[in-house]
Amino acid sequence: MQSTITFLAITIIDIIFGAIPFFGWILGSLVTLVGLIFWIPGMAKAYQGEYYKFPIVGEIAEKQVENFNI
Repeated sequence: MQSTITFLAITIIDIIFGAIPFFGWILGSLVTLVGLIFWIPGMAKAYQGEYYKFPIVGEIAEKQVENFNI
């Protein structure tokens, strides 16, 4: 769930920045780089079977999962 929330937010931010000429494209590239930085350790932790929460999105994802389990 946290992966879905994280990369949905990154995609939306990237699309918004992509609409801004030049400066927005640079910011969009940085956002994409941040996504890559989150993706690599997330995949490694998942492959190892470890429980790992992303700094901000982990709490949001936990609350969403709790709401689904009601």
